[in-house]
Amino acid sequence: IAMFGGRWRGPAVTLTVVDDTIVRWLSEVSIPGYMGVMRGVAAVAWLPLITAGLWALVIALLALRRLRHLVVFLVAWLIGGLVFNLTLFAVRRPRPFGVTIRGDWLGWALPSLAMTTLVALAVGVLYTLVPEGRWRNTGKWVAAGVLGLVAVGRMSLGIEAPTDVLVGVAIGVTVVIAMASAITGINQSVTNILESAGPKTFFVQRYWSGGI
Repeated sequence: IAMFGGRWRGPAVTLTVVDDTIVRWLSEVSIPGYMGVMRGVAAVAWLPLITAGLWALVIALLALRRLRHLVVFLVAWLIGGLVFNLTLFAVRRPRPFGVTIRGDWLGWALPSLAMTTLVALAVGVLYTLVPEGRWRNTGKWVAAGVLGLVAVGRMSLGIEAPTDVLVGVAIGVTVVIAMASAITGINQSVTNILESAGPKTFFVQRYWSGGI
């Protein structure tokens, strides 16, 4: 990100050339039906669809009375939005050069708005609704596969470059998991304090929680 701040210099130019070369290569694949498939997978990151998913998650958490999970996710979403906007206006990176853009786009390219929000939503669902353990681990692999396909689809359409996608993914994942870890650490500390303060026979019920 620091490379793109202010006037572009050697490293920023080199990275942009590499990014645009990858996007150009993906957008010029001539396999029959390829572009149609790419349009289909890229549509998963359609912003109205992501917005609907966000509201569905909020309603699900309210219905399940997981208010702590809801608060953590919404705070993480707001902080992620702040980090996104600060990065966006600090970098002001344009869309890939020399490539026909075949899809809808909005604003500057880095970080990718669609990938940032889609990743944050996916991580939020995994950490608030999916039980920790086997199911969550499986969900992570599935989400990684889907997100990878979506990223390739958006690059094939010339909408974004690899760096735009990677920075967006990093923001979406880091902010949500950091907030989840902070809350988990606080809960663990409180439980340990109660157990150590009580008599030897005192037992603190550790309720099973399917989320954070």
